[in-house]
Amino acid sequence: MSLTSTLLTVLLTQTSPGGTSYSVEIAKDCTSVAPCPDARWSTFYRAWVRRESRATAEARFGEIVNAAVDAASDILCLDEHDRPRANCTPYAGAVGKRGLRWTRAELSTMTTAVAVIESGLREDVQVGRGSAKKASDDGGRGRGPGREACLLQVHPVIYQRFTNGSLESLMGRNPQALRECFRTGMRMLVTARAYCASQAPKVPWDWATSAMYVSGTSCSTANGGKTGARTHLYRRMIEAVRQRSRASKS
Repeated sequence: MSLTSTLLTVLLTQTSPGGTSYSVEIAKDCTSVAPCPDARWSTFYRAWVRRESRATAEARFGEIVNAAVDAASDILCLDEHDRPRANCTPYAGAVGKRGLRWTRAELSTMTTAVAVIESGLREDVQVGRGSAKKASDDGGRGRGPGREACLLQVHPVIYQRFTNGSLESLMGRNPQALRECFRTGMRMLVTARAYCASQAPKVPWDWATSAMYVSGTSCSTANGGKTGARTHLYRRMIEAVRQRSRASKS
C-alpha cells in the first residue's frame, strides 16, 4: 500500500468528511429555471451550491493527501520508495548531523495533522471563500481574521519567508495550489524542527516543532492547548500510518 493511500485511510478515521456546513459543492442539478430548495447562490463559484456531501469531501480529502505526500517528497528530495532523488537538494534544515531529520511519512503526516487542526480541511478555507470577519453570500468564512490563507492558515506577515508565490497562489482546488500550500507549511515545520533541535534538545521533537509552528517564538509553549492538540493528533496518525505500513509488508 502506498503512503498516499495509507495516510488517506488514517485521515478518514480521524475526521468527519462532509461534517461541516462551511464546505459546499456545486449543485449541478440546479439552474435558474429549476432552482433547488436546498441550494443557494454562490457569487464565488457563480453557481448554485449546497452543503458538501461525504462522498465529495472524501474525494477532496484524497486530493489533499496526494498533495501532502507529493510536497513531502519535494521538500525531502525523496522518491516514492524513499530513495534520494538525483540532482535534488533537500530544503534547508531538513538535514541534520545524522542525515534527514524527517521521513516522508513523518513530514506528510504532521503537516496533514496541522491542517486538520488549523482548518478542519474545510473547502471554504482551501479556496479562500469569505472570511472570519465577513461571510460570503454562500456562507463561507475561509480567510482567517488576519487574512491567513490555505488549509495551513499561513499568515500574510510570514508567508514570504517560505514561498516565492503570492498568498493567493496557495488557495484553490487545483493540484498546484494545494501542493504549494503544503510545501509552504512544510518549510515552516522543517525550519521549526531544525531550530528547536539546537535550542530545546530535551523537548520531544514533535512537541517542540508544533510549539514553534504555532507560536513562532517558543519550542515548549502549550499555547493554550494548541500545541498539544497538534502533537497528539500527529502521534495518533503517525502510529496508525506505521502500523498499516508494517501490516501491508508482512
